[in-house]
Amino acid sequence: MENIVHNFSMNIDWELIRLISQIDRFDASWTSIEKKEGQSLKQLKTIATVRSVGASTRIEGSKCLMKKLKFC
Repeated sequence: MENIVHNFSMNIDWELIRLISQIDRFDASWTSIEKKEGQSLKQLKTIATVRSVGASTRIEGSKCLMKKLKFC
């Protein structure tokens, strides 16, 4: 079995630290963005489902008005 070890050096300056900090803050705020978008996606899914049911009903020959459909 062969083991390879790589050593390297890196110059860390304040600009790099600032960029890493921005990435970290965005990552922390992403959770709240996901929650907000998740709610919007649920609403869109509900609307799409209701409209799909209405379309299917009309295809089968029944008369169905969109305003009679209830959003859950």
